[in-house]
Amino acid sequence: MRRLAVVAVSLFVCVAIVTSTMRAEAPEGGAAAKSLDCALYTKFYQSNEHGAFFLPADLKWKVMPRYQGRNPDGSTFVDDRVTLVLQDTKRGFWPFIAKMDLEEAEALQEMLAKVIAEKKTAEK
Repeated sequence: MRRLAVVAVSLFVCVAIVTSTMRAEAPEGGAAAKSLDCALYTKFYQSNEHGAFFLPADLKWKVMPRYQGRNPDGSTFVDDRVTLVLQDTKRGFWPFIAKMDLEEAEALQEMLAKVIAEKKTAEK
């Protein structure tokens, strides 16, 4: 059941981010697009016959105020955007990383709050 919950939440976040990215295209007039970068890493996982990667059930979400990374040359850098990662703590690995500006983070927060409220209402 926990594995299903992790997959469901992962799917929701991916859908929310894809939806958000689709909204992020610059409107006419050259206004700047929203800032959202997402990455999937599958190094430690094997795909099935359909090309799907099923992740372990014990993954945990982590939200950070910024992303601190390392360049290929070993130097460090900081990306000040809100960062959402899915942690595989047993492997010390992050299979999913999303870095987003405050507007994107607030939109995701609102979408999550709405869905959570709807589910709570339905459970009563």
